[in-house]
Amino acid sequence: MLTTSLLVQTSSSDHRSHRRVEFFRVPVKREQVPVWVFKPSDSVEASAGLVMNLSEGGLQVLTATDDALAQCDYEMQLLLGEDDAIPRFRGRVTRMWTREAGGTGWLNGLRFDEAQSPAEAFIRAYQSRTDARRWVRCLLTPVPARQVTDTVALGQPQDTNTI
Repeated sequence: MLTTSLLVQTSSSDHRSHRRVEFFRVPVKREQVPVWVFKPSDSVEASAGLVMNLSEGGLQVLTATDDALAQCDYEMQLLLGEDDAIPRFRGRVTRMWTREAGGTGWLNGLRFDEAQSPAEAFIRAYQSRTDARRWVRCLLTPVPARQVTDTVALGQPQDTNTI
């Protein structure tokens, strides 16, 4: 078996604070397949990931080794192409667990918050059509903690009429 090694020189641009390209080595059978996720310019703060699996209980998303998810609530956007004109299917998700994925990054267990979100519907349709490519590129943007707006929960009077 012939093996080659590739040396990549780093330039000063590789040390920027916001990377727009994430690189993953995805295990497929007995090989590691290289996969890139290009973040759109309006989403450089989001975590890039690959949807690895979808089941009735939720989905698994692989994120980079230096990008472990720490929040609970995220908005997921599916990246189906590099053109900004291609729609991004979206869905709200909650992180249920995170574990190291054998040096390839972090595997995150997520569940959709909405029944049949556009992102979930697309992934289900995509997975049923093909098994040649098992993952879908995505972005995960943290959503701030939900604020309580119910007047009863805030201790506000329910009736503001005066006598």
